[in-house]
Amino acid sequence: MLSIAPNPGLPLLAAGLLMLALPAMARAPVLALGALGSLVMLFAPDFGASQAMEQLGVVIVVRFDALAQLIGFSLAVTALVAALGAPQPRSRGEDAALGLHLGAAATAVFAGDLVSLLAATELSALAGGWLILAAGGRTALAAGARYLMWQAPAAIALLAGCAFLLAHNNSSEFGMASLSSLGGLLLVTGFAIRIGAPLAHPWLRDAAAAVSPGAMTAMALTGPLLGLYALTRAFAGEPLLLALGLGMIGLGAVYAFAESDLRRAFGGLVTLQVGACLAAAGAPEGLGVGAAALLAFTATVGSLALGAALAVGVSVAGTADARRMPALAARLPLSAAAAVIGAASIGAAPVLAGGVGLGLASGAIAAAGGVVGAFLGPIAAALSALAAARVAGAAFFTPAAMAAKGPGVGGGGVLIALLLSVFLCIAIGVAPGWLAALAPNPLATRLAWIDLIDLALAAAAALSVLGLACAIRVTALRGVGAPLDVDDLYRGPLFALLRWLAALFLRLFSTLRALGEAGLAVLQRGFIDLARFADRPYRPAGPGLAGALAASLLLIFLVISLKP
Repeated sequence: MLSIAPNPGLPLLAAGLLMLALPAMARAPVLALGALGSLVMLFAPDFGASQAMEQLGVVIVVRFDALAQLIGFSLAVTALVAALGAPQPRSRGEDAALGLHLGAAATAVFAGDLVSLLAATELSALAGGWLILAAGGRTALAAGARYLMWQAPAAIALLAGCAFLLAHNNSSEFGMASLSSLGGLLLVTGFAIRIGAPLAHPWLRDAAAAVSPGAMTAMALTGPLLGLYALTRAFAGEPLLLALGLGMIGLGAVYAFAESDLRRAFGGLVTLQVGACLAAAGAPEGLGVGAAALLAFTATVGSLALGAALAVGVSVAGTADARRMPALAARLPLSAAAAVIGAASIGAAPVLAGGVGLGLASGAIAAAGGVVGAFLGPIAAALSALAAARVAGAAFFTPAAMAAKGPGVGGGGVLIALLLSVFLCIAIGVAPGWLAALAPNPLATRLAWIDLIDLALAAAAALSVLGLACAIRVTALRGVGAPLDVDDLYRGPLFALLRWLAALFLRLFSTLRALGEAGLAVLQRGFIDLARFADRPYRPAGPGLAGALAASLLLIFLVISLKP
């Protein structure tokens, strides 16, 4: 009898497969039940438990430690909100892809071996491409193609990295890796693409803008959460994580402010938050692991509240362009309140979830960056507050007098999703003790940093209030349309350079081939002439035959006469 490792991602995977056979009215409840099943399996084992069994000749390890449980908790809550919070019914393909995307990511988070980690990660990436393409339309087709083009080199790097690590360590266990090894470098390259690190970040905003509004938040969060978990697991304490995180903070802030498409701005906001988590994970001696895990969960909760409200606003307005968004706060007061609470939580406002996570992350970034890091934490918190405030303000508090043109919102699941995300934002901020107890090294994250954390919290809270006020009262931050990005370099000058080099190579190749063919023709003619010269035709009659016979007889006579 074949036994199955009890991975908490399996209920979501099963729900995703069931979406292909269920009617429309049953798909959202079944997907929500799959998320609840993952939550139950997530907290059933004891902390630190690890189960291993052999399946098809491969040792499959399921690991239940605090880091995996917090990231898995984030993915399960994301799945629950995504299942219930779709403003409009999704297609069968979108529901199936959404369940597989989230379920495979949760399965990878609890994978303790490289084989199952790689398989689940690639399944999640393929399902993400399916989720984009299932939205339909030319925009989704183009975004899906770009997404898969970015995921392909990531998959190759991860496959090669896992192979090198298996050969080097003679073990399939997934744990700490070294950047001095080729396997470690390939692994960090693959997962850096998956989180949207600098130079590989355009796909995240494209994907968030291409999927349907009900899948936007899940699409923006799932891949980065999985990549963050893997990098924290394998490279915690590495200075490279701090550098990547700071780059993502800067890029995310720029695009959260500059994008006119609020879905793309939301993708930039997610990049900013994941960058803060990654920078915290670069803290030495395990200090950043707990801070990164806590911040990942609290940032997820705030993003779910803001993203669910934004999805409702985009569906009602019929557009995501901040320059054409109508004033929706009066028409959608609950969604506007959820957006404000989510933005305030992202901005580390007191008594909200983000205040706990960003406070701990500020201390961890300070530990990783020394004197410079002491200022980077508050700066990251301030940028998060202002960027989140800009997205919420542009979506619901613009003074434009335009009329809404969207199809509106249907179903009571949206209300449940909004209330759930808002409840988590408030409950964690008011009573964070239970969440801190789940984090790795909960006491070490506070050790010797209490004063700095309080300072960071105060600065972030003040800037959060200021940013929200500015976003509500001042609506000049409508974006600049589609700002330039590194993707424009790839598709513009760099593509033109590669095309010119390819044309030059083809011309050079054609010239060399012509010269080679001419040389071969000369050699061929020479060999033919040589063969004709050496191969004289035999003629059986004529004077030549008599002369040849006479010469032969004379030669034989001379040889016999001269023989002693």
